Amino acid sequence: MMNVCITGSSRGLGKALAETCLEQGAKVYGLGRSEVTDKRYRYMRVDIADFDALKNGLESLLDGIENLD
Repeated sequence: MMNVCITGSSRGLGKALAETCLEQGAKVYGLGRSEVTDKRYRYMRVDIADFDALKNGLESLLDGIENLD
């Protein structure tokens, strides 16, 4: 099973990419600025332009994940 991390997964192209990866059986870890209600993947609401928040968000989101594909 693939592990993928997608930024901007709350809307637009990132959301479509997350949905496609989920349909293909991947485990998806997403980041974005908007709220997400899709419970099929782990999601962290964070603005990636805020580097401190991004660092903390990624550490929390990917806790226990050993690799990304």
